Amino acid sequence: MMKIRLAIWFLVIASLVGCSSNYIVELQNGYKIWFMSATKVYIGNHEDSLVVGPNVEGLYAKDHYIVGIVDNSDVGYFVIDTVKNTVKKNLSKKIWKTELLAIGLSKDISLVPPTTNFKIHHD
Repeated sequence: MMKIRLAIWFLVIASLVGCSSNYIVELQNGYKIWFMSATKVYIGNHEDSLVVGPNVEGLYAKDHYIVGIVDNSDVGYFVIDTVKNTVKKNLSKKIWKTELLAIGLSKDISLVPPTTNFKIHHD
């Protein structure tokens, strides 16, 4: 009987550890990078709704904006305004660069892969 209880506790603990494998990096105004797996990376909002993803491959964050690309697609660019809670996605690179200029960011910013030590720009 003791071995059965021990086995059940082991299964419960193992399943709890497995459920907590997601990793989250805090961004501006409650937005977050959600690492669901090594390849599934999302951006979530302050209500924990996933707004961009699942394959965020490049990011840049400054002031109250998060910009980047999903799937390295020709129309995978996005702009998030974390104050207005607006998301513009499925943008071509040309339209994305126009959006960057409109919000005061350089059209020549460098996107970096999302990592667990991702930093918001303060320059």
